[in-house]
Amino acid sequence: MKNNMMSTEQTALSGSVMIMIQNVYKQLRQSERAVADYIIQNPENVINSNISEVAKECSISEATVIRFCKTAGFAGFHDLKLSLARGASNTMDTPLIYENIKKEDSLDSAIEKMHANNMQALTGTFKCLNLDQLSEVSRAISKTRLIHIFGLGTSGLVAQYAEYRFVRIGLLARACTDSHQIALATALVQKDDVVLIVSQSGTTKDIVEQMDVLKKKEAITICITGYPNSPAAKLSKHILRNMVHEAPFASGGIPSLMAQLSVVDALLAGASLNDFDHSIRMIEETGEALKSKKY
Repeated sequence: MKNNMMSTEQTALSGSVMIMIQNVYKQLRQSERAVADYIIQNPENVINSNISEVAKECSISEATVIRFCKTAGFAGFHDLKLSLARGASNTMDTPLIYENIKKEDSLDSAIEKMHANNMQALTGTFKCLNLDQLSEVSRAISKTRLIHIFGLGTSGLVAQYAEYRFVRIGLLARACTDSHQIALATALVQKDDVVLIVSQSGTTKDIVEQMDVLKKKEAITICITGYPNSPAAKLSKHILRNMVHEAPFASGGIPSLMAQLSVVDALLAGASLNDFDHSIRMIEETGEALKSKKY
């Protein structure tokens, strides 16, 4: 089967399912890539086929199809089919196109591509948010005594933003943006405390090492990440996934940053709606406190 997915300069993706596949494509075994390529080229066929038929088309075993589904972030083959079907019937599910910058690009072309990729990161993330899970996590955030927020590097900027936004609606929050702060905060975490982990790759060693401790302490861990099968995600109680295809010039850049920030804003909206009047009052009071800082 010809590999068309990762070799093209411009990859057309029919919705968030295809972004999920693309994000794990490089991690797949050759046999699993056969499944990915078949889905990319024949999404409607997959919707109308059973697992045996897909395995036969790809010349692989049914076990390989299941393994691919789980690696890509689906519960199984049935979950993959449902996700594809939802995308096909969703009028908002327009193709998502990501373009890499090439050596021969003009400056205006390169800037246009980067802008388009930024917007697609927001669109893809919005489409993949699980509202039931978001609602459950927002309730936990509203009730906790203190929201611990861990993030390093670019994700540290998101952690600081989250702290500011939660404090503005009257929730106590603390961002930890270096490894020593994270270690100290982890030592003080209590049972049922909320710990919001921001890690696009989910592989940051200084964070993953602390998550074993958080799990033993029975903290409510929430991971904002682009990779649901990453070490950090697997150790988290809740996963809030964003959809970003990180091309070389986008790695750690605006697309992942915007996607993470949009998830934080979604959490803020959920927490605010849990006690809307209180949230509005806190925004007004904290706004008054900041007036003296402006001319």
